[in-house]
Amino acid sequence: MLDAVVIPPDCHRCSARKTIGIDRLRLLSSNRSHLYDSVEEAATPTEFHHHLENLPQDARWAISRSRCADGGASVARAFQAGTLQAVGDGSLKGGFGTSAFVLETPGEASNRIQGVNIVPGPLAEGDSHRCKLASLYAKLLVSQAVCKTHNITQGKATTVCDNKQAISMFNEWYVPDP
Repeated sequence: MLDAVVIPPDCHRCSARKTIGIDRLRLLSSNRSHLYDSVEEAATPTEFHHHLENLPQDARWAISRSRCADGGASVARAFQAGTLQAVGDGSLKGGFGTSAFVLETPGEASNRIQGVNIVPGPLAEGDSHRCKLASLYAKLLVSQAVCKTHNITQGKATTVCDNKQAISMFNEWYVPDP
């Protein structure tokens, strides 16, 4: 005789996908409607992750893992209000580069978007600005996914970078040295 399965009362329905060849699951959506406010948020978690999963193949490395509790709704509101803060950093050791980033609004750290990546290509020691750029690139891609998800056409964010050389690559006069 089978025992009855008891589901805890604080569980929420969700969907997950197993990526072929990888021994892990990715949470695609969850029905946690009590977290959502006003910004077209009913299908948001799935839609936000859909935008990230449909990045061009050559951009997918920039967000190899990410976490977002509310489908970017809090970040979207902060972007529209001009209070969004985007922080990231990169690191290089032994020719291996990584970076991480966080997008959040002050006072709402539980609904932040976080992510990490592995910087592609062989990296020479001392070439850490590439890792910083990877963080900046990832923040831009995630911000774009938030804007697409929530139909945002205008907003403002503050981002920081502690590497002048990496920031200079965004100047129109900068010519990269391959």
